[in-house]
Amino acid sequence: MKQEMRKDSDAKKRSIRLTIPQINNTAATGAEELFQNAVVRPILKFQHDLLVAHFVRYTRKKKLDFSALDSLQQKALIHEVFQHDTNYKTELRGIVLGHFTTGEFETYAGMASEINKRMMKMIEERLVSVIHKS
Repeated sequence: MKQEMRKDSDAKKRSIRLTIPQINNTAATGAEELFQNAVVRPILKFQHDLLVAHFVRYTRKKKLDFSALDSLQQKALIHEVFQHDTNYKTELRGIVLGHFTTGEFETYAGMASEINKRMMKMIEERLVSVIHKS
C-alpha cells in the first residue's frame, strides 16, 4: 500500500513538471548534468514565480530597497546573498527538493554537494535575468 501511494505521488510530481525540449544530453554528459537537466531545470522552471516572489520577500524582510538600486547593484546584491546567506539557500533547496520523487531524492543524496552548487547557480542566474527583463 505504501509503495503504491509513493508511486502515485511520484507520478503526480512528474506530471506537473514543465518539459524543456532544447536540452541535448550526449554520451559525454556527466551524471550531475544529466540529473540537472532531467530533474532540476524542469522544477526550477515550474517554480520560477515562487523563487522570484521568495527573493522579493527576502529583500523586504531584510529591509533592502532593491528597487532603488541600479541593475549592477541589484546583480551584486543577489550574488552577495547567494555567497553569504546560508539560511536563504537552505530555504531555496527546500522549495526544489520538495518536488523530487523518492528515487530522485536518493540519486540527489549521492551527489548533493555538486547538485546544490549547480542549483544555487541556476537560481541566481534566473533572478539576475528577471532584473534585466524589468
